[in-house]
Amino acid sequence: MEILDWLVSFIQLVLQTLPLSILHPVFWVFLYLTYSQYKRSIRMEQKLLGRSKNSPKKMTIISLGVGLIAGAFASFILVLLGVNLDQIGIVYIFPLLLFLLLFHPRYLCFAYAGGVVSVVSLVISNIANYEPNVLEVGFLKGLTEINIPSLIALIAVLHLTESVMIYISGHIGPGPVYVKHPDGNVVGAFSLQKFWPLPFVGLIGPTSIEQTENLFSMPDWWPIFSGEIGAVMAVDSELTYALIPLVAILGYGDMSIASNPREKSKQSAVNLALYSIVLLLLSLGAVFYEPILWPAALFAPFGHEALIILGNSSEFSKEPLYKQEGRGVKVLDIMPKSLGEKMGLQSGDVILTVNNVSVSTKEELMTNLYLSQPYVRLNIETVSGEQKFVKAPLYEHQTHLGIVLAPEGNVRDTGYVTLKSNNPIEKFVKKLLGKK
Repeated sequence: MEILDWLVSFIQLVLQTLPLSILHPVFWVFLYLTYSQYKRSIRMEQKLLGRSKNSPKKMTIISLGVGLIAGAFASFILVLLGVNLDQIGIVYIFPLLLFLLLFHPRYLCFAYAGGVVSVVSLVISNIANYEPNVLEVGFLKGLTEINIPSLIALIAVLHLTESVMIYISGHIGPGPVYVKHPDGNVVGAFSLQKFWPLPFVGLIGPTSIEQTENLFSMPDWWPIFSGEIGAVMAVDSELTYALIPLVAILGYGDMSIASNPREKSKQSAVNLALYSIVLLLLSLGAVFYEPILWPAALFAPFGHEALIILGNSSEFSKEPLYKQEGRGVKVLDIMPKSLGEKMGLQSGDVILTVNNVSVSTKEELMTNLYLSQPYVRLNIETVSGEQKFVKAPLYEHQTHLGIVLAPEGNVRDTGYVTLKSNNPIEKFVKKLLGKK
């Protein structure tokens, strides 16, 4: 019963601090950035396909709700493990984040900047063992004082939180796009772009302060990531840790080509969770065994990059799901509140006939829809292989069902995106993995 009471009090303490993160001005800046990124993605969708199916306002509200839940999740883990954010080198990480952004937008990520800062910190510390004079430079001395296990643990927890958000909402509102496949053909795909403002609670300290209110005793093993096991946050202790409101913004970008958006985001979430757990275990091991600092620092950026490369390689090595195959006309997506949605059409369906007339190209489909009145009757084959008939009233000479068709291979008059990157970091990791 004592453990349950302690757990309830612990949760209350974290939840009392969490709302302060939402009141922070930076949170609202991140919320606006989330909205603007969704507007940008939807404009790209309109440019490629001439229409869009998502609302930036709706997507932002979903991201806000998921971010609030995930922020509480991250806060509990960070505080429970005692991850001290007092000396993680933020002053070095943020400028590096902006520099890495020049190579690729996905490098705007703590895994890369935090990993690089950790490696540089270890290098300077080793040099200082032989040349102590280097510590006379304030910039270099500050690097050696970074708490690397806590920094790596923060990276791990943030990515574990991201995996939860991807699993919950990564598949919501996918944007249909046409992409150039490595085999030279243009195929249909879904762009999975998500952004989440993340309010959370962090831990700083210890500090010797006189405090008589809002104190909470922690177990003897806490905090794990302090350098000294056994420190406590208690009324009768001279050292006190403080909870502070913090804000971050996390993003997810993926492409669903050989699988549907739900399957792709689910697999990405599982892979990212495994990466996060391994990284968290490495950071925990580094607390007790210093040589593990090196593999932990290196695994943060290179493990993350390998995760993305292997995921993309796996997706491109499989048969594209959304392409025309000469038998019927495959549907890529359906617009909300459209006639196609009312008829029950779904992504991946193949339209075999229009009013008993076989169709195999977009032109044949449009021609037969134009001639259909007052009803159109479609024979479709679902993703599961089931065939069924659907029908709906059609106004005279109407051809628009509100559906986006998969492209017909070598499409020259249709906009498409090319998934190609020439940044040196990706090339280096691809060589290590033996990928082209």
